[in-house]
Amino acid sequence: MVAIAIKLWKFNQGRFDVSFVEEIKAINNNISQAIKYWRDDRLESAY
Repeated sequence: MVAIAIKLWKFNQGRFDVSFVEEIKAINNNISQAIKYWRDDRLESAY
């Protein structure tokens, strides 16, 4: 499993870093969106 990951990483080395960073950005964005919706939801249910 690790050997396959290393082979893929070497094969995709040029794109790997970019896609990894983009993935982290997307995850962070999803988390902040979820928090925002959760806050809005709580504010609406308060009244």
